[in-house]
Order: sequence, then C-alpha cells, then structure tokens
Amino acid sequence: MINSDNILAYIKYLYQKKYGQPSPAQLVSSWRKVEAYQIDAELQKLYQHWGWTHEESQQHETDFVTLAAILDENRQAETSVENTTTINEAPLPSIETKKKRSVWIWVLPILMLGLAYLVYDYVSQQQDDSETQTQNTEGTLLREPIVDESEEEIDTTEYLVEETDTLMVSDTTVLSMDDRQNILNVKSFIFAEDDRNIDKMFELVSPNIYKYYDLNYPTKAQLRTRYEHLWSITKNNTNYISDIKKVNERRYEVFGSYEYVGLNTQERKQQRTHLLFEMDENNRILSIDNAQ
Repeated sequence: MINSDNILAYIKYLYQKKYGQPSPAQLVSSWRKVEAYQIDAELQKLYQHWGWTHEESQQHETDFVTLAAILDENRQAETSVENTTTINEAPLPSIETKKKRSVWIWVLPILMLGLAYLVYDYVSQQQDDSETQTQNTEGTLLREPIVDESEEEIDTTEYLVEETDTLMVSDTTVLSMDDRQNILNVKSFIFAEDDRNIDKMFELVSPNIYKYYDLNYPTKAQLRTRYEHLWSITKNNTNYISDIKKVNERRYEVFGSYEYVGLNTQERKQQRTHLLFEMDENNRILSIDNAQ
C-alpha cells in the first residue's frame, strides 16, 4: 500500500496525527532519500520504534490509503464540476438542475470533511492506546517533534538539529546556551556519521582533537581511513540516541544503540552504546570515547 509514490505524504500524515504538528522538513528530506526497495524495512523500524504491533501498523496504512482515496475522489468531483459544458455546447440547465448542483457542491465537501474527521479520530484513539513511553530515541529517519517558539518554517539544511525550549539535565539543571550548542553539535556529528558524510563530520571536529576511541591525537587522514574501512564492510549503519546528559563542563554522556548489517554475513547486529564526548570552547569535538 505504501510505496515511493505516497511515502512522503504518508510520513507527513503519521507525524501530524501522532504529534499534532507538521513534520520537520529534515524528516521529509531524509525519507526522500530512501530507495523504493528499502521503504518497507524503514517503515517497520519506525513502527517498532513507536511500539506498534503489526496489526496496528497495517491499520494506519489502511486508514491513510482510504483517506487519500476519499480526498482524491473529492478533487476529481470538484474538477468535474468546473469542467461543465459552455452555453454554446449544451442547453442551459433547468432551475431544478441548478439547485441540485448547487446543493451538491456545498454538501460534498462537508461530507468529505466529516469522513476525514472520523478517520482522524479513529487514528488518534489507536495511537493514544498504543503509546506507553516517552519518545526519546533519535536516528537517521526517526526524528522526534521539536518544541519551537517561532512559527518560521524549519530550515531544510541537512544535518540541522533543532534545540528544544526545555532541554534539561537530570530534570533539575537547565542547560546553558553553550551546553545546548554542544549537544546539538554532538547530534549533528552522529547523524552525519549515519549518512556517511565525512566532510560534515570534520566540520564538527576540533583541529585539536586528542582522542578518538583507541586513537590518540588522530589526524583527519587517520579518521578518514578508519571510517572508509568501517563503511566498506557494513551497510545500513544507524545510531539511535536515547539520552544525552551533561557530566561536567563541556563533557557529555550519550546513551543509545548502534545498528548495522555486516556485508560478509548479511546479518543485522545491534549493540548498546554509552559514549563520552568532550567539546572545546568553540563547540567542536575534542574527544570521543566509550564511557567507563
């Protein structure tokens, strides 16, 4: 039911119904890059992330296809009315015909809106029943809603990660603007890593970086070699961030998981991640290592 022709409309539909706000431009852009043969696999990951059963997922797809068909029929009906014959091509309609057509033009949109509302109400109820946890996980295609004070359209620049108005540490300490920027840059680095954009990653790394896991004072050449080797033996590499906490000045713990497929075995593997990022005074990465 969901394919390359309607996937973007479906994602916008799901996001609007789940979070009550338009989907971020970055989210739509990321789904635009998904190949046709990968759509179903990515949707299954999204459904699993939201905790939906197979039956619930199928119901959401059916509701969307049904609603899309209704709206399409509505558009076709409106087009049909607009394309009525001219006076020279057909006799003038009777007064009774005009009245029927006038009533139909007004009644049809109302009926369509009513049916669309019923579908929306059903979908909302299904989602309310299925949600049991707050949604903190983030990945290449799993962006959560952003609380934004402005009404401006979200920038479509790739890898942009917006901040929230209530970003907290341990639910008690409000982060400074410098902390917020550091956390945004950590997320941007991880998302760029998912997209295998080494140049974007280098933009977020300090020229004075002193540690990258087992590499001390790594050069860009060493980092590039490390990633090119990793990417040559894996595919579908995806990081999922569940939480980021401030440890102390310019140091942050990142909790989540990492998923990939080994090219040799074609097996999907997943492992928990607990990383430690240190930032410099310019909000760039000084160190990345496994947290002890």
